[in-house]
Parts: sequence; structure tokens; C-alpha cells
Amino acid sequence: MTCNFSDQTTNFAAGGADVLFFSRGRGRGHAIPDMALATELRRLIPGVKIGFVSYGTGAETLRDNGYKVTDLGIGEDSPLLETIIQCTRALGRLRPSLVVAHEEFGALPAGEVFRLPTLFVTDWFSDPNSLFMLALKYAKEVIFIQERGIFTEPPYLKDKVHYVGPVVRQFEYQKSDAPRARNELGIQTDSKVIVYLPGSFTEAQAPLTELLVAAFDRLACNSKHLICIAGRDYEVVSQRFLCRKDITVRKEDWQLDRLIVASNLAITKGTRTTLQELYTLGIPSISISYGLNWIDDVLANRIPSNTPLDARSIDSEALASCMAQCLARAETGQRDRVSLVPNGMHNAAARIAHYIKRK
Repeated sequence: MTCNFSDQTTNFAAGGADVLFFSRGRGRGHAIPDMALATELRRLIPGVKIGFVSYGTGAETLRDNGYKVTDLGIGEDSPLLETIIQCTRALGRLRPSLVVAHEEFGALPAGEVFRLPTLFVTDWFSDPNSLFMLALKYAKEVIFIQERGIFTEPPYLKDKVHYVGPVVRQFEYQKSDAPRARNELGIQTDSKVIVYLPGSFTEAQAPLTELLVAAFDRLACNSKHLICIAGRDYEVVSQRFLCRKDITVRKEDWQLDRLIVASNLAITKGTRTTLQELYTLGIPSISISYGLNWIDDVLANRIPSNTPLDARSIDSEALASCMAQCLARAETGQRDRVSLVPNGMHNAAARIAHYIKRK
């Protein structure tokens, strides 16, 4: 599914939004599902007025896809108190009827200041005594976009958590569309394609490109191609492999589902949203963790089609061996059946719609 939602953009004046999404700005893992949630919400309530608030990569992602966004102008790792201040200022100007905060904890106390009902969207819980978890006391409801039982609910959220299952957006391309996807991308039919999707962690934070390329070079394939979606590392990575015909480096690809179904294997740094989409589309994956996000690590281990590895204990030979095994399994058609709740996106949007209709 292309992420271009420009035809669905809603202009709204201060005080005119039915619902205001606070989409966490670190990486794209919040903005992309939030755009899909907005699409489903518009299907359920035609004409609903939706606004977005974000910052950093999240705000950039929303703008790139045609959405107007109120940018908080803070860093992606800003402390909670700074985020609360900026969220409060934004709500003071915009005054929506309903607030939806996708893992943006600062929006919860900000919503309480203006007595606005605030729904919180998340797929994890942690120490109930942490400041982040304590902020959930201000949520009208927690929409939990994973299965019940993975994480322990904070005791003060009794009867406030609504489990909807994993939220997976609709895709334009499915696994059966692989020949068409390859033709559109100019990829040879018999080539083994590995796609590298690093997510929000840069090479400075989690250096993986050199290890991956060294492992790729060890693969014994007649025809193979590595496609890297480099994001913020594009300039450095593209220059590094400029002369390699078997390596393609792109900054972004907003038709990511097309690229995914055209591939035989995906390598990630463990981003759970990406791993979930790969699983749904039937593409085996290898997640390589640097221990930077324990939530990603927990959920990466629960995805049947994923092989989790620790970056601190592998070399190019071990990675190449794992890649070869994954490619061999994919060649024989081995794949675990998808067990994701099929209506997670609809269920989450329906909970939001429920509170809009009550106004």
C-alpha cells in the first residue's frame, strides 16, 4: 500500500478538530500506522475532522505524505517534562474534541489540563511506578495494539485497557504480486533479493551496514541483489557502495509493500512494526538487535517468521549462514501461518469512533 494520503488531508482551524492525533516523532513506526488509522476512521465517520501533532521524523513522515501537521519543534529524544510543556501549548491553541496519543506520554497530562478525553495507543507496558506509566492514569482508555498477556497491566489501569490486536495497515501488494512488483522495480525473476530496513536507528547508533554487506558477499548465489533503505544515512551509505551494481541504496520508498513482496529476505534492526508487516506479507526476516529497545526485542522473538540475532555476538560468516538458511526455507515454501488478529486496524479505529460519536 502506498503511503500517499494527500487526497485525505483535512484542514482544520483551532478548535475545529474532532480528533487530534499526537504521533510520537521518533522514527516512522508511529506516524505510518497513525495515517492508516486516520484513513479507517474516515471510512467509519465520513467527514470527521482530523489533525496531527508530531515532531522529528514523525512530523517529516506526515508532511511527506501530504498531511498538515503541528510540529512541536522538539528533539526525538526530548525529556518527558519538555514534551508535556509543548503538548500543553499545542492543545491550548488547537482545542480538539478528542485527543489520541500514540505512545506520546506527554499528551496525557496535557489533555488533563484542558479536561479533554484522551485515548492512549500502545503495544507495551513497563514498570508501573515509572513516570511514563504513571501518566497513563490520565487516559480515558488505553487502546492496546497487541495481544493480551504479553505485558503486565499496571494495576491502576483495571478496566481501562481495550485489546484490539496488532494494527496492520492495508497493503496494495501481496505475496502473490511478487512477479508484478519485480517487473515494476526492474528486478530479475531469478535473482535472490535481500532488502535491508534499518528503521530509526542510525549507523552511528547501531552500525550494521558493513557487517551485512560482508555477509551478503559470502552468499553463494548465481544472482543476488541487496537493496538498502538508508534513511538518514543515505548520503554516507550511497557513496560507500556507489560502484556496486549488486547493491542499490535508496533514501526512502513509500511503496514499501511492493519492495517487500519483491524480496526473498529482509534484514532489520528489530523494529517491531516492520517485522509485523513482513510476517503479514509472508517474507522471512532476520532482526539484528543492539539492545537499544527492549520492547522491540520482546516482540521480535514472538514473530514466527523472524530469526532474532544479537549484533554483539555475530560475525559476517554466522550472519551469512543464517541468511542462507532463511533463503532455503523460503525456497521450499516453508512458512508459519499468520496468526495476527485480522481486524486490529478496524478495531482500534472503532474505539476512537466510539468516543467521537459520544460527543
